[in-house]
Amino acid sequence: MNDFLEYMFRFANNDLKNTLLKVNKQLNKLKYQDFINDDISEHILTNKGYLNVELYNQIKKNIEFIQEKHINTFNIKSFCLDLSNNKLTKINLTGLSKLQELCLSNNFLQNINLTGLSNLQELNLSVNRLTDINLTGLSNLQELYLSNNFLQNINLTGLSNLQKLYLCSNQLTKIDLTGLSNLRSLDLTNNKLTDIDLTELSNLRNLFLSMNQLSSIDLTRLTNLFSLCLMNNLLSNIDLTGLSQLRSLDLTNNKLTDIDLTGLNNLIRLTLYENQLSNSCRDTINALNIYRCYLDLY
Repeated sequence: MNDFLEYMFRFANNDLKNTLLKVNKQLNKLKYQDFINDDISEHILTNKGYLNVELYNQIKKNIEFIQEKHINTFNIKSFCLDLSNNKLTKINLTGLSKLQELCLSNNFLQNINLTGLSNLQELNLSVNRLTDINLTGLSNLQELYLSNNFLQNINLTGLSNLQKLYLCSNQLTKIDLTGLSNLRSLDLTNNKLTDIDLTELSNLRNLFLSMNQLSSIDLTRLTNLFSLCLMNNLLSNIDLTGLSQLRSLDLTNNKLTDIDLTGLNNLIRLTLYENQLSNSCRDTINALNIYRCYLDLY
């Protein structure tokens, strides 16, 4: 039992209302703490021996605040901090320079200071109340999740290692993707974009731009694209030349009257509902080996 306590401390799926951890010599090697699906409103950490925690899991509870003196008790070797699904309105992350993964999704955060988190590789702040965010200094970031906030603009300068960027359901009218050549997945669904420059995203695999106000789009550089979703835009035409790797294409609810699918030999799913396509498109579509095709010709 003592050996188990040295590495894992778990009280998941209980009715705990609060906790007070006093770390002694038996817990000095603690690597993983889990209070998943409890009902803790305040979690108090004590004793500076609580320094080796690599994954601090605080999922699906009702934490409203964590005092700075408590969060700093595990700041030396903490690599992952998950406080998602709580009621946090603010959090002080000072001193957590070793942090590599930070998940604070589903809280009530209106702002956050990420200064000093230069080792961060994954950041999830989805479903909060953010109107602005400063990402300066996060050059190691590979995954960024900021969906369902109130962002009207965002500066992504310096995030050259970014591979996944999720910004759906914000209020973005424009976005600068310069320098993001390593991006693999981009989700900007449900914003207010009227134009977008994708010329540097040659490594992109998945692109989701549904529910915007795009009347045109240049996809010529996206030769590695697997999945493309542009439903609910204002497109009257689209050039798919060179997208030979494309497997899934959704152009539902646009203003297309014709579409050329030549060369899309790997396409297995095509959705074209609610356009104004003519019968002349039928022959082209039938020539493809499409697993599932939703086509509205009227």
